[in-house]
Amino acid sequence: MNVELSVVIVNYNSGELLGLAVQSLRNYVQVDYEVIVVDNESTDDSLSLLPVSENVHVIRAGQNLGFAKACNIGARAAKGQLLHFLNPDARVTENINECYHSALVDLDSIYVTRIENTRTATERSSYPLPTIGNILNLLFFPGRVARWHIGASVVVPRGVFNQLGGWSEDYFMYVEDLDFFYKAWVARIATVSSNSLVVHDQGGTTRKVWTDLERLRRVEKS
Repeated sequence: MNVELSVVIVNYNSGELLGLAVQSLRNYVQVDYEVIVVDNESTDDSLSLLPVSENVHVIRAGQNLGFAKACNIGARAAKGQLLHFLNPDARVTENINECYHSALVDLDSIYVTRIENTRTATERSSYPLPTIGNILNLLFFPGRVARWHIGASVVVPRGVFNQLGGWSEDYFMYVEDLDFFYKAWVARIATVSSNSLVVHDQGGTTRKVWTDLERLRRVEKS
């Protein structure tokens, strides 16, 4: 089968959320696709709750490698010319194909979706890159502000992903998305904001395994 799209999902004790994420892809994706689940040695029943399908492939990492390294493993195993990095606590919606169709004819740009946070019912998924020049742009030239986007839903052509060296494995979890979009900005690779909506139960996975304090410590470390 000719695979146009590979959806890479990193799983770590995501419970029923992982199955819901994969089921949303089955419900709505209209291009030829596969799902690569990289499991960071989960100890719950999340893998057993996955929908059974010949295009869902599980890679067992054997240990908790963190987000960036597991994503890179999934990307290397993927067959699609387009890579969609999707959180296990996120679900695509019916207009996701607008993003995929646009990205498949524009293999030089990164595409990001709208992300609705189910905890706050808000859509905020991008932030200004923290550079001195960008801070000045915020104050005086808001139309020039360069932004980074949270990594819960990022669609990247394979060629662009390889050009950027993938996700930086210097980060176990958190801030690797800021690093990724900073590298893209330096390389003058465009980021396109799609109208396609992804629903994100933000923290839905980490709340199962970390306290708020433990999560904050990991963010601060990154």
